Amino acid sequence: MRIVHFVHRMYPDIGGVELSVERIAAEMSHAGHDVTIVTETPGASVRDAENVCIRHLSVRPVRPFTRARYWSWMSAHRDEFACADVLHFHDYGTFVHWYLPLYAVLRSPVYAMTFHGFDSWPVRRRDDMQRAFSARRMDVTFGAGDFLRLHYAQRIDHTYVGAPLRRRTNGVWKAHPAFLFIGRLAPDTCIAEVAAELAAAAAATRRNASLTLVGDGLLEHEILDLKNEWFDVIHTPATPDVNGFLETAGVMIGTGFLSVLDAFAYDVPVIAPALTPIKRDYFRSLPDVEHNLLYCESRTALRRTFESLLDGDGFQRATSAAQSARRLADSLTWEGIADLYLTNYAKHRQR
Repeated sequence: MRIVHFVHRMYPDIGGVELSVERIAAEMSHAGHDVTIVTETPGASVRDAENVCIRHLSVRPVRPFTRARYWSWMSAHRDEFACADVLHFHDYGTFVHWYLPLYAVLRSPVYAMTFHGFDSWPVRRRDDMQRAFSARRMDVTFGAGDFLRLHYAQRIDHTYVGAPLRRRTNGVWKAHPAFLFIGRLAPDTCIAEVAAELAAAAAATRRNASLTLVGDGLLEHEILDLKNEWFDVIHTPATPDVNGFLETAGVMIGTGFLSVLDAFAYDVPVIAPALTPIKRDYFRSLPDVEHNLLYCESRTALRRTFESLLDGDGFQRATSAAQSARRLADSLTWEGIADLYLTNYAKHRQR
């Protein structure tokens, strides 16, 4: 099949959506399909090492005409899209803001969409309406987590939670108070609240703790300012090479599925800060969450968990959770997720 994926950002931008689409596209290419990714991340169009074609939209935003400029670029490439068997949009923005007018005239491809996460909390009515509008125009829809069905009105036909991007090949995990966070330093991750409770727990127990941040965002300086005589913060800009951080981590602060699953595959215990209703449902999309995660629904629970780990009493529970989680990680693969997509594409092509 000729498959085109539309995604806002790709490498060198690093995030859960970017990494997910990269792995899914690679697995589809390995299975013998002709795969193209269309993205607005600047760069020359190339065919990468996985034999996936990366096409870059050459659109310069000019308000209030930006959306029309995206539509114009898409229209100029309509013959390419008309030849595709599948057009797969990752999140509704790539369909509404980039492609929408072509939907009326290009009806032969299978239309698919994946909803990768939530836009904001509380949910905005505008986002909910655009999600529902887009889903109604798709032949098949996918969601990264069951929690999406609880908070949005869009139709989701199939859900999955992802798979580890990296797996431990050597080394042995040892319990120690080195905490790791990989992801965006943004308010919706609750990482500032988590760091504040960890700093307070270190001071209260008078035990040394460190938090390594791998990522970029607005909260960098706010978190760095939490350093005290018992608590250290180390910041590293976003990088795709995080294996070394995972190898030396004591505990992962997990706020996104991919960082959580990577920690599972490295036998690293995970603290899940479920501090908002949507985050509670988000983490509960993972199987057997109470046994696989150190699950905290309040800042008080976070503080107690950190104090228990720093005192050493909590590592038996953490180790047990990591062992259970490793079994889950071993059962999840990107090949299986790509097959879920391909099987459903084929069903709708036959109709």
